[in-house]
Parts: sequence; C-alpha cells; structure tokens
Amino acid sequence: MERYCRLDNWRKVVGSKNTDELNKLITGTFMIRRLKKDVLTQLPPKIRQQVYLRLEEKAAAQLKRQQGQLAEIKELMSCGGGMAGSLN
Repeated sequence: MERYCRLDNWRKVVGSKNTDELNKLITGTFMIRRLKKDVLTQLPPKIRQQVYLRLEEKAAAQLKRQQGQLAEIKELMSCGGGMAGSLN
C-alpha cells in the first residue's frame, strides 16, 4: 500500500504515487477466474503421460523397507494374526 499510496501521519490515504508502475502492473498481469464447465469446449484434449524418476539411494532404501513392512502386515492380516510388536 505504501508503494502506491501517499499516507499522512495517521496512515490515512491522501494521494497516490508510482501510478505508472501500478497501471502497468494492473493492466499487464491479471487473472480471470472461470468455471471449468463454462470453458470446457475451449480447452485442448488432455495429454496423459508417465514420467519415471530415479530415486536417490536413501529414498529407494526407505521405500524398500516400507514395502517389506506392508508385505508383513498383509501376511499377518491374511493369517488372522495380531500385529503387536511385529513391525520392529
């Protein structure tokens, strides 16, 4: 507010400043919000693609541990066994 408004000692707006900059900002960048249903016919078709990323070694090890824990849980659940203390 201080960049574009002149304020008095009580911070009341009494004028403007940097109006050229503000005008460029307002007219140069703005966003119009619309509902998807209103613009759906104007949108291009969706493009879906799979992107494979390489995990860092630490993340891959953590993922492998969690997959092992999940397999243990599934095994215990299929056998009807309890899970207390089995994830340590």
